[in-house]
Amino acid sequence: MLQLILKTHLAFLLIPLLTLALEPSNPTGLCDRFLGDKDKAICTLKTTKESLDWYASAACGLQQDDKSFMSCLDEIKGGTFNPEALDLCAKSQEISDDDRISCIKKIKNKDYSRSQLKKCAEVTEVSAMQGCLFNSGRTPASNAAGAGFQALEIKK
Repeated sequence: MLQLILKTHLAFLLIPLLTLALEPSNPTGLCDRFLGDKDKAICTLKTTKESLDWYASAACGLQQDDKSFMSCLDEIKGGTFNPEALDLCAKSQEISDDDRISCIKKIKNKDYSRSQLKKCAEVTEVSAMQGCLFNSGRTPASNAAGAGFQALEIKK
């Protein structure tokens, strides 16, 4: 009986850890952050007109300042992003808006292996982690498919 209680409590403690990853967000839904009709209309036009990665949009949604949010949307326009790398850019609560945009710029259109991401995740300082991501990523081949969900490549 005691083991069952401990296992139940352990399961409840793990739930917040599992929800730390970025969830894809419809970019247009993020425009609800604006109270003014004019700002909301500009945001809605920008998010419906452009092809925006939903994971990158979720990272932009973490921006505290509205101007930073809009410039983040401009930055992700037409780009492809690795969701795990985006998670590294957005995971820290103490990361500034400028650092988050800088990190997003560095990982735009880059691909990473699991070992590269694991190595970068172990770095605790934000600037060092961004440097790790910038130096570790490789640009996919030019004949790669466009933005959106990509099939995983199986390496043997």
